[in-house]
Amino acid sequence: MSNLVHNEQLKMIANLFNNLAVVSLATGALTPLFSGIPYTSKRNANHHPERKGLFC
Repeated sequence: MSNLVHNEQLKMIANLFNNLAVVSLATGALTPLFSGIPYTSKRNANHHPERKGLFC
């Protein structure tokens, strides 16, 4: 019985590390996108004064 408990604990720890890996990859992928939006909107506003919105 102890061996089954130990295996379940290892599976839960592995699942934790997998979840942390997914979160870190998602954060690494989304951070540049969100950090580039204000710069892009200011740059577009300077080149196109008639455009008011971000996606217009």
